[in-house]
Amino acid sequence: MKQQDYLKRVITERIRILKDCREKAKPQYRESYDISIRTLEWVLTQFPREGGAGTDGDSLHN
Repeated sequence: MKQQDYLKRVITERIRILKDCREKAKPQYRESYDISIRTLEWVLTQFPREGGAGTDGDSLHN
């Protein structure tokens, strides 16, 4: 569980950094940032919820 919490924190921080960079980026590069942000946000949804039963079998843990 500690590893999973660490991964969530790292991914959340990366999303924050990407959003900051996106705001400063030239318009032609913003879509690339959007794709990266959406992808990482999706990855976060694949972790089992706290105290929940898990995901639809597409979980990231072993």
